Amino acid sequence: MGMAPIQQNVPAARQTDLTACHQHNRPKKRLACFCWNGGGLASHRLDELKQWLSLQNLHIAVVTETRWTFQST
Repeated sequence: MGMAPIQQNVPAARQTDLTACHQHNRPKKRLACFCWNGGGLASHRLDELKQWLSLQNLHIAVVTETRWTFQST
């Protein structure tokens, strides 16, 4: 509408910072679980999910309905 877009350079959070924050603020003496219905999980989305899960402070992650074909790997 005639205005230039606002440019903001926000530094990305480092994995060590996120891990330390999650460990400090996690509930004590509790089991952290995550359940997600993937609804058909392609390999690129699986890679994104693995990356996201590595940054979370979870003990158990359950991904249902992935609909993978058998590849013997």
